[in-house]
Amino acid sequence: MRFYTFILFSFVWSAHLIAQNSVQKALQQLQQDPSLQASQWSICAYNTQTKDTIVSWNPDLALPGASITKLFSTAAALEILGPTHQVRTQIFMDGILDTNGILHGNIWIKGAGDVSLGSRYFHNPGSELQFLDAWVSAISEAGIKTITGSLITDAASFGYEHCPVGWERADMGNYYGCGAYGLNFYDNTLKLGFKTGTAGKPIQLNSIFPNDLNYQLNIEAKSAAISDDQSYVHGIPFDNDRKITGYLPANQANFIVKASMPDPERLLAQLLFEKLQQSGIRVDGGGVSQDSLMLHPITPHTI
Repeated sequence: MRFYTFILFSFVWSAHLIAQNSVQKALQQLQQDPSLQASQWSICAYNTQTKDTIVSWNPDLALPGASITKLFSTAAALEILGPTHQVRTQIFMDGILDTNGILHGNIWIKGAGDVSLGSRYFHNPGSELQFLDAWVSAISEAGIKTITGSLITDAASFGYEHCPVGWERADMGNYYGCGAYGLNFYDNTLKLGFKTGTAGKPIQLNSIFPNDLNYQLNIEAKSAAISDDQSYVHGIPFDNDRKITGYLPANQANFIVKASMPDPERLLAQLLFEKLQQSGIRVDGGGVSQDSLMLHPITPHTI
């Protein structure tokens, strides 16, 4: 019995050493990587069962948390709100709805920070914006045929600070630098489709989805003999003027670049207004954002 136990212990310990040596070898490769010589980085991994340190490098170096901070905000939300909590986006109306279906007032879309609305992480491709049809149906079922006021989107629940202090300005125009708002949809992302020619030639904008009528893009990027996206979109929240620089793969019919929405609150008002028009519901005041109107709070009625 002792003999077999010893063999088992030796096998497990050998496997542990092989794994540890593999990690140490990977760490040595990182330490010798020329591209990291001028950078600051740290690593610390340990076995959660034995509490033994597997590998470490500059473990006490203070560094920005980056996306790791999402773990803390997620844990806080789960602790405070609970795992079954659902964020509600509500449709309100103010004014009087007469017997002819005329609303003498406004329709309000009030957000509460829902990030799943039209998100590609929660919907199948092509179905992300179907919630707009559901909203139009809800307004129609309420008996509304004409709105004498406006369709107003309200993202004020998160304020209008858009991006946290410390975010790089260079990131804000790209999809990974989009802000957080009281109203979020489609991951606050625009998909820009480009036609590219031979290497060194300017690129051409084919499409924007969702189509933002106010988006103004200055194109400085060019085609290149590359296989991946090496472009950058420059711009800040609430500013519709954007610029794209860098390079995109040559000879592409419709190469997609993801960029951040300048103003999800405003764009959502535009898109829902267009849907209402298509369904035959007239909105005399058009679609506008609450921030653009600087309106005082009122007490609307839920639809």
